[in-house]
Amino acid sequence: MKKIKAVLLCAVLVSVLLGNGQMAKAEIGTDEKLVVEEAIDFVDDEGNVMATFIPYSEDDPAPDKSARTTTHSVNFTVFAYEKCCSSRVFVSKDGHRIDLNIVINPQVSSNIGLYNHVTGKYGWPAGGLSSSVWNGYIIVNGDGDYSLAFCNNTNITTTYKGTYTL
Repeated sequence: MKKIKAVLLCAVLVSVLLGNGQMAKAEIGTDEKLVVEEAIDFVDDEGNVMATFIPYSEDDPAPDKSARTTTHSVNFTVFAYEKCCSSRVFVSKDGHRIDLNIVINPQVSSNIGLYNHVTGKYGWPAGGLSSSVWNGYIIVNGDGDYSLAFCNNTNITTTYKGTYTL
């Protein structure tokens, strides 16, 4: 009987400690902006490069608003550990550029990627990189019918807001 009580007590202590650690991690994540600062490939589940994300910089700034063609709003809510894609499908050729200006709130581990409707595959940042701000552009690698994709890697609901330009 004492062994059972000891095991139960240990299990309760471990769950309390882990629960508190997760809360602290979530609180820390909301104070820091995770911003992609260098080019990153979006790869499918087989490791094929679907696109490359390149953040804006002094040498490669965001295009002038008058130079943009078609801009779409992003306003998605994604539940814990879910992924989804936009219902807006765009036909893209190899080398096509898609400009992004999207903020994820709260600032937690979440991804933006592409969904290829022809292959049925998602392309996410290589190595599981996540960011709370996606301010740059994607260069598509290969022809296809694509949508923006969103993946919430956390146990809380996440909102993606901003714009993308084709």
